Amino acid sequence: MPSEGVGALQFTPFTTSSTKEVSNEVTQLLAALRGDSGQAALTEAGMRVGDGAGPGVPGMPAQPKVVVRPTPGLVDLTMSTWASMSRDLRLLTVIDASGSMKYKTANGMTRIDAATKSAGEAMGQVPPGTRVGLWLFAENRGGPGQDWKQLAPVAPVSAKEGSTTHGENVLRAFGSIRSQVGGGTGLYDTIWAAYDQAVRTYDPKLANVVIVLTDGKNEDPKTIGLPALLTKVKAATTPQRPVKLILIGIGAEADLGVLRQIAGAAGGSAFNGDKGATVRDVLVDALVPVRPEGVRPAS
Repeated sequence: MPSEGVGALQFTPFTTSSTKEVSNEVTQLLAALRGDSGQAALTEAGMRVGDGAGPGVPGMPAQPKVVVRPTPGLVDLTMSTWASMSRDLRLLTVIDASGSMKYKTANGMTRIDAATKSAGEAMGQVPPGTRVGLWLFAENRGGPGQDWKQLAPVAPVSAKEGSTTHGENVLRAFGSIRSQVGGGTGLYDTIWAAYDQAVRTYDPKLANVVIVLTDGKNEDPKTIGLPALLTKVKAATTPQRPVKLILIGIGAEADLGVLRQIAGAAGGSAFNGDKGATVRDVLVDALVPVRPEGVRPAS
């Protein structure tokens, strides 16, 4: 058993039917569980019963060390998490196309190949109702003063586009990024543009997410700057339009500290792409709602 103990769950009877037959069966079941033989069976199975006394397992305390009472905010977050798990994604993926993305990773792949491969794998794991879009970014890549370039708008992956689908076109667009790598890293303006667009075009029926993959620090001398970016992101983050911002750093030059600051301002997450962050990790995290400040259990 862990030295710090383990969490305890309380099982509360609940029935979804009010018919007489079901009510009688529930009553009989509860009577059996609360009787001497039922209590003995539960105790033998390692569960606490009655007044909460411990089941007598060696090393297990008779009483819990900490009793956690969820706050209303934590309850709301838990319920919204369950709701998000049943919703499709509205996903904008933004990939760094600066010159350093040609450098090789520890496994011999270039950073751009690793990024597009991971993003392509993610495309293969999203449900058919997902909406996806794709940008790349590097300094002035979208024209003078604009560091981002749209390769595919956000649209349903199953939507027909000529003789193919939007999802297939997005996968082809991923493959085209390799030939467009070059220039400095225009990070701050790109993050703000992607997040701002996602908030303005928010779809309440979907889990709205922005994922940015980058290998560097901001190199645009005409950027809005980190303080202004944090201010703008915080101001745009509202309970009415919760957009999950996920930032993934690839390579030693990626400043995870800064990425965590930016993601945190939006209630999002930052991952180290060189240390075990998998596509599944990112997609699961994408489904978790924006975490408002102050959502903590009360002990």
